[in-house]
Amino acid sequence: MRRISILALILFTCFVLAAWPQAQPQTQTDPRLAEIAHKAVNISAAVKPGEVVVIYGGVQKLPLMEALAIEAAKAGALV
Repeated sequence: MRRISILALILFTCFVLAAWPQAQPQTQTDPRLAEIAHKAVNISAAVKPGEVVVIYGGVQKLPLMEALAIEAAKAGALV
């Protein structure tokens, strides 16, 4: 049940940011996205080392999904 709520929280974050302005493709992650991803992974979802994290979403949210994957990997999760 906890895994489902974690995934739902991460997906909710993606949907909340659906109105995020789209810019040209960047080579670096937007610091705001990195901050949101850090909070979603480490505080909201409390991802622990060894946990499996699945992230999916639309192509327009690739920068956010990438930031979430980076933070989950930093937390020791299997992405």
